[in-house]
Amino acid sequence: MTAGQSHKITEHYPVLQFVRNTGLFCVLFKHMESVQMKIYITARFKGDENKADIERLCQAVRGAGIQDFCFVRDVENYQKTFDNPADLWERSLVEIKNCDALLIDVSDAPSGGRVVEAGIAYALGLPVFVIARTGVPYKEVFKGISATVIIYDEYSDITERLTKLTQAA
Repeated sequence: MTAGQSHKITEHYPVLQFVRNTGLFCVLFKHMESVQMKIYITARFKGDENKADIERLCQAVRGAGIQDFCFVRDVENYQKTFDNPADLWERSLVEIKNCDALLIDVSDAPSGGRVVEAGIAYALGLPVFVIARTGVPYKEVFKGISATVIIYDEYSDITERLTKLTQAA
């Protein structure tokens, strides 16, 4: 893409907005070689304890041929960098708007930040992909905003499901 081109999938293919609004999501990649989907990834960050897990999740998204963006990694560099919550949410809003979808990990019953991020994406009309580890209960409310729910054992399961979604035609 050139500097002036938008990466927003729905701007190039309005049918995706229609599909999203029906509660189904199927990315139609016919004739989309020059456009790469970008997903905002939100997962709980617990410091060094799960930094590697976040990296593996981001790699799983990239493995599906999708550009990944992770706020805690790409903006905060795995540190608290915002003292003012209003500044944090303003920046989050900008970054979510720059993406085509949001992926939220609900394996640990999220509250707070991730739920707000998912709500922002949903309000903007972006597809929300919900992921959860096999056997981990999660709140049914997430099904109401999700384009799809991916239950996984390994990160490769996420790659496989995202690949199938993005290659459906």
